[in-house]
Amino acid sequence: MRHASVIWKVVVSVRHHFQNITNSLGGQGVVLALKRGHRSPCNASIMWKWSRRSAGLLVLALGAGLLYGEWSRWNMVRVYPPPGDLVEFDGARSHLHCIGDGSPTVLLEAGLDPSGSYSWRRVLPGIVVTTRICAYDRAGILWSEPRPGPRDAHRITDELHALLAAASEPPPYVMVGHSFGGLLVRVFDRRFKGEVVGFVLVDSAHPAQLYRMPSGAIASEKAPLGQRLVTKLLAATGVTRLTAAPPKDPPEAYAHSSMLAAQAEAQAFRESCAQAAETGKLDNRPLVVLTAGHRPPPPGMSGKTQEVFHHIRLALQTELVMLSANADQRVSSRAGHFVQLDDPAAVISAIRDVVTAVRAGTRVRKAAPDLNAGVGSE
Repeated sequence: MRHASVIWKVVVSVRHHFQNITNSLGGQGVVLALKRGHRSPCNASIMWKWSRRSAGLLVLALGAGLLYGEWSRWNMVRVYPPPGDLVEFDGARSHLHCIGDGSPTVLLEAGLDPSGSYSWRRVLPGIVVTTRICAYDRAGILWSEPRPGPRDAHRITDELHALLAAASEPPPYVMVGHSFGGLLVRVFDRRFKGEVVGFVLVDSAHPAQLYRMPSGAIASEKAPLGQRLVTKLLAATGVTRLTAAPPKDPPEAYAHSSMLAAQAEAQAFRESCAQAAETGKLDNRPLVVLTAGHRPPPPGMSGKTQEVFHHIRLALQTELVMLSANADQRVSSRAGHFVQLDDPAAVISAIRDVVTAVRAGTRVRKAAPDLNAGVGSE
């Protein structure tokens, strides 16, 4: 509360300073003088005073934003503490949340989204009774601190491997990848051979989707330079936090820093696709490809383009099934792209089936192609 009181005093001071500037300018005198081209000593004095006070207002506004930003970060950790451990390696801390016992350990890899590990909250309770399961946040997302360097698949998977080693979470692993995370689990497997024994791809991205999808189906992965600079400035100075409504959950509380991290990953998405394209087959290891059955096309598409979009999307999902000779494809008719939120029971069932196949050394169970699993609760 003491922090909030100090920040409020600064904000009030900014408002008071702005009112003083308005009063001292004498209404529209300056504007009229400028329009008439007057450059009298009086006008010059008014302009000098206006410039000094505007600079002071800017400094106070940035100061208020910085103070509020620092208090907000402190308060976020208090209100929304990390559910797992903050593990330090290579000079920064990353959030890793592991629960349960047993082998193989299930690793959850989120999509290109600022929700991070929070997006798996409906899945963890259903797996903990079966084996050990871990969710984590990539650099800069939610509770994980940012890290330098390009945010492509090679860098991200190297950091995940270092995180698991630092946290003493040894292989073997069953890797579960949602969307962009589907590319990451394949790259992880390629870079750390022998550590991954099974896979679940949850409405996964495909390495070829950038050039096989119809025009307009893939959002631009790089925001304009000006927009990126402004976003970073507003986030760094706390201005966005100063104007935002109180957060309702961790993704909202950490939205500003997480969005910057997700944007950096999006900028490297093309490189990540190329890296995933080099990974090859998964041999005979158990694989379940879980496909969203209720995924609308991007807005603004014509009816014919929507048909093409759906056809190519399903074709790409079918190609993922062919990565392993021991695979099963399942479609959740009730789920959108975030299957783990819309139909968590389907994800839980897929993970359990892969774990069972790994332990028994058998083929993965063949489920009904169109799932009608119930939606789990928060």
